[in-house]
Amino acid sequence: MSALDLDLPPEALRIIRAAFGAAVVEEARVLPGGRSGARVFSVLIAGRSYVLRVPSPDRDDHEQRSEREITSMKLAAERGIGPEICLADRATGITLTAKIDGILAGRERVLAPGRIERLVSTVRALHEGPRLPPGPGLAELMVYFDAALRAQGAGGIPAGLAAALHESTETSRRFGTRAPCHGDLNPGNVLETAERAYLIDWETAGEGDPFVDLAQLGVFSFFASGARAALLAAYLGRAPTSAEDAHATLARVTALGCYAVSFIAVAVSGGGAAPDDTMAPRPIAEVVVEFAQGKASARELAASLQQATLQEAASDAYRSARRAAQARG
Repeated sequence: MSALDLDLPPEALRIIRAAFGAAVVEEARVLPGGRSGARVFSVLIAGRSYVLRVPSPDRDDHEQRSEREITSMKLAAERGIGPEICLADRATGITLTAKIDGILAGRERVLAPGRIERLVSTVRALHEGPRLPPGPGLAELMVYFDAALRAQGAGGIPAGLAAALHESTETSRRFGTRAPCHGDLNPGNVLETAERAYLIDWETAGEGDPFVDLAQLGVFSFFASGARAALLAAYLGRAPTSAEDAHATLARVTALGCYAVSFIAVAVSGGGAAPDDTMAPRPIAEVVVEFAQGKASARELAASLQQATLQEAASDAYRSARRAAQARG
């Protein structure tokens, strides 16, 4: 056993050795694991680079969640929108995937030639693909976050934010659009190369509203309304109808609100404070860049996302979108 082996969880080492035999782990380094709680490593085995993901066994319904995530990952790999799966242990949820030489999606990075087309091609392939195992719905996730915040003395999800989320989600249902969805297309879960975009971390995947997946891309990567409009048109392959514009407006409030709740939870975890009325939120575009650089806190980003959610939910465009949805009966 090498010193590098000792840096990896024992259960992961056991599974790797069962698959690779005498091959040793030549390199192992920790990668950012996002907000899912999984430990993620870059490993080199027999001269090939992989990404090792080790979810926490303490998760609720751990085995069921592992089964769903691995099934979703395999479907994504088969459609060329997720990394190749080299090893997957359904009992533990531990996976080993091919490491892709790409970059995590970030701010309107230059809008490099063909970038929007690559992103929408990947998302469309997901939405048009086979059904995914049932995942946690928005209502279930919000109940979870509300309980977690209350358990830490934060008073739950702010009432105005909860109301906006409920309204946008329920109103969107009138459009009746459902598809296999990722459910968390933040920059850390979208890996871009010059040829295509890959999706990773399938913890919230399942049947959902495809317009929310698109809106999630817009929250952190397409700050300008014109860029978001271009993203929608590219996804549809044509100019959107008035109903589709209305749906996208509602979905943006849902996506903003979900990430606001998520970052409130991050801010509160470990004894931090939730945003309050004394804060002066700044534009999301500013805070996202600073957050990525370690110069802004989760609390500051949560405040900006919450403010944006409430502002958009009070806009004329949103009210018009609600009327358009309600007119559908």
